[in-house]
Amino acid sequence: KYGHPVLLAETFVDHTLFSGSCYRAAGFIPLGKPRGFGRSAGKYYPHGKIKTHFARPLYGDTLKQKEKHRSEPYNGPESQREDCRKTQNA
Repeated sequence: KYGHPVLLAETFVDHTLFSGSCYRAAGFIPLGKPRGFGRSAGKYYPHGKIKTHFARPLYGDTLKQKEKHRSEPYNGPESQREDCRKTQNA
């Protein structure tokens, strides 16, 4: 549909409810903790729950490719939209 392959699977774990051990056992890598935003009806809102972001590469060099295309760290919804604009305009 979007004309590019799926490179990784990702999820967010709320540690007040789960430890994330099943994701670690399945090969997911903890990438850090986002700032606590959610998305509903296409808009971002702060929910205050700090979760751990896990990702699992579906191909061997996926994380290297991801880092190569990311010039600055994730700083919440605004930077994500800016990253999308950069990708669309490239």
